[in-house]
Amino acid sequence: MLFYSTRLLVLYALFATVAWATNVPRLVPSRRADFLVSRGLDHVIPKQHALLSYSSAPHHSPAATVAFVAYPNRPILLLEDIDYFVEDIVCSSIPPDTNILTVRFADEDAFEAAAENWSQLDEFIILTAHYGCNPYTHRGSWR
Repeated sequence: MLFYSTRLLVLYALFATVAWATNVPRLVPSRRADFLVSRGLDHVIPKQHALLSYSSAPHHSPAATVAFVAYPNRPILLLEDIDYFVEDIVCSSIPPDTNILTVRFADEDAFEAAAENWSQLDEFIILTAHYGCNPYTHRGSWR
């Protein structure tokens, strides 16, 4: 009888795990609403770390946060952190393997700060959560 009970318990645990995994809501990038808080010009400078928030829907309070540390000499710019300064972001590609990310700044000071800092870097990573740069429910990386 013990064998039967153990097998039944294992089957129940397996069923509960599958049922739980299929009913878990999918997390999507959580983006701060642009109008809530303006950001300082220091956000246009790529950093040695990035905090990525995820929630059940965009513009909701985060349900999870992932921290990334940059590789040496390859800082990270979280593009959504500078949405306040940006008028438009366009991502495109030229076959076979050229990708282009265009940022049009709405703020002259932010443009100048970005141009000054970005031009001094050999390479940096841009993380996006923007329509046209990656699927709606994902983040993308550009370098």
